[in-house]
Amino acid sequence: MGRYSLQGQLKRGLVVGTLIAACTAAVLVAIYLVTRARGLHFSDLTRDAAATLEGPWYTAALSNATVVMTSAGAAIAIFSASLLDGPWRGSIKGFLITLGLLVGVIAADDLFMLHETVLPALGIRASVLFAVYALTLLGILWIWREAILGGTDYVFLVLAGLALGISAVVDSIFTDEGLLELPFSGELIEDPAKILGMVFMTFYLVVTARQVLLRRADSTTT
Repeated sequence: MGRYSLQGQLKRGLVVGTLIAACTAAVLVAIYLVTRARGLHFSDLTRDAAATLEGPWYTAALSNATVVMTSAGAAIAIFSASLLDGPWRGSIKGFLITLGLLVGVIAADDLFMLHETVLPALGIRASVLFAVYALTLLGILWIWREAILGGTDYVFLVLAGLALGISAVVDSIFTDEGLLELPFSGELIEDPAKILGMVFMTFYLVVTARQVLLRRADSTTT
């Protein structure tokens, strides 16, 4: 009986499938109980945002597409790095994993409006979170500088950092803090710069992941 025979898959699917279903059900039940205790509607968490808000179908379409694209890039980078051998520190493996995790956190921030709604409600300014992101990114760049400069097309990483930095500055100074006023809506800079930065970052992660896997394949065949 092979691993991929029908009998083998049914046996494995019964065990693993039951475990997955049980874990998923436990999480959903826990969330349902929390929403009931907080006086919230469970459907507000399970339904599409446009349907919940009774808005048009294209509500947040660009934002959601950017989050999906960026999350996919981060997942590709982390998965590709998991296939590599060697230590974390100083290697391209550790760089892809840490940068992928940071990008994934930023995507989750954008999806769940952490710096816009959640953290300000806890008394934490968006500028503080942006500073944490910037310092974390600088730390990653410093620790893995040799791997970045010696084996990646880092110009796209620089472009991503510039675009995201512009978006963060506009969001913090012009939009949230209101320290300065623009002659036009800050959203005309903030959101396009954020999307452009995410596109550059996703491209960099995917291309770098492809390059390191190709180098690994070449090394194993020679």
